[in-house]
Amino acid sequence: MTKHVKVSIALASYNGHRYLKEQIQSILNQTYHNIELIISDDHSCDGTQDLISKFVNSDTRVSLIVNNDRRGFVNNFENAISHCSGEFIALADQDDIWELDKIDKLVRGIGAFSLIHSDASLINMSGNCIFNSYTLTAKKNILNLDVVDVILNNPVTGCTTMFHHSLLDKALPFPEKLAVHDKWLALLALLDQGIVYYDEPLVKYRQHDGNQIGAAIKSKSLIVKYKKLRLNKERIIHNEKYQYELIKTLINNQEKSLSISMLKELNLLKIYYENIINKKFPVIAFIIRCFLFTRFEKGKSFKVKIIALFSIFKRIFC
Repeated sequence: MTKHVKVSIALASYNGHRYLKEQIQSILNQTYHNIELIISDDHSCDGTQDLISKFVNSDTRVSLIVNNDRRGFVNNFENAISHCSGEFIALADQDDIWELDKIDKLVRGIGAFSLIHSDASLINMSGNCIFNSYTLTAKKNILNLDVVDVILNNPVTGCTTMFHHSLLDKALPFPEKLAVHDKWLALLALLDQGIVYYDEPLVKYRQHDGNQIGAAIKSKSLIVKYKKLRLNKERIIHNEKYQYELIKTLINNQEKSLSISMLKELNLLKIYYENIINKKFPVIAFIIRCFLFTRFEKGKSFKVKIIALFSIFKRIFC
């Protein structure tokens, strides 16, 4: 029944001229033909809009929406998604390369689930493969997911996802303080008809110098290492604030969809992040972290979990 339904691809662009042509071509050359490509450009100034316009003029499946001013990547994605008309919506980054049968396989695999996501291979800036499986490399936990799993260890990578258009009834508008959109969509899908995983890399996920995954590759330069340490600290602080806002929003908006036990865990996490952010009552934060010990750093070694547990005090007092 879903074989020939329309699939919308939402792509958010910003100064992506370097890799965008290759990505758009990989989307338009899909073996699944009933698609539309909706591109929201966040006021690019590097020739990106001109590049996209050439595709718009040559292929009726491509549409371009240009923001009058910068919105940021989350709101830019929201803009693209809100203009999609297909029964399914797939998310695309501007610098990746899709396998040509990606949409066909996701349409066949989604079934009655609200969202499907796949594995991805990792490529460098030149397009050479770094790792064949992002799932294995990142030690993602993709089985028996619940809400807390997605909040703490989100295994759903946005550029690999496709979801039912009906999910937008719950997802839009995005919460004001949303830091990343894929986790929000994954949470709502999990609480709706669930998430299914397609165990095959369907995206060549490009890594950059400043990319979070690329930053994990060891560098011999002390200057680079110092910059990465500072950047990681800023990311941790930002992530903690985001987690707190996300949990608060989820409890307020989706309380009826959450079980009593899940609400209990979410409220504990809310108290935990509140104490971490405000640097108060470290003992309470430590006790909660101990209580939810198996939830944090899922898939990581016991040693890593212990180090992360005691790092709470360093985070609060430094």
